Amino acid sequence: MSGVPSDGRPARPDGFMPRLMAPCTGDRMQYVTINSDALTSNRFTLEDPSRKLALAVPSMTAAAVSLRFSQVSGTAPFLPLQRLDGTAGVFTVYSGPGPAFCLLPQAPTRWGLIAVTTGTASQVNTFTILGTTAKW
Repeated sequence: MSGVPSDGRPARPDGFMPRLMAPCTGDRMQYVTINSDALTSNRFTLEDPSRKLALAVPSMTAAAVSLRFSQVSGTAPFLPLQRLDGTAGVFTVYSGPGPAFCLLPQAPTRWGLIAVTTGTASQVNTFTILGTTAKW
């Protein structure tokens, strides 16, 4: 139906149709793998660290998932992302067996990796990082 947004609101007289959500642009989907018996993923590089991101956590052995970032071009040390409430606790993206979608805070740098508290003996876990227009 031309001239009517999908939520049923009428378009403005000038023909402008507001969008409820903008398309995800800027960051491509990235697949980040944690190998069996490992506690950290391979390194990833974000195209735009200021972009709002989501993390798709796969079905896996129950674990706490957190992010670590490096200051220099993806080389060690990778430091854990801290909570913003001043407690100096590690920001846990997700805790449980998965699967789940998790909204991520703004990344401090573009170079990071994913860390879990428990490795899996015979399972490779692939996480997906994707741009989002979710508001929080």
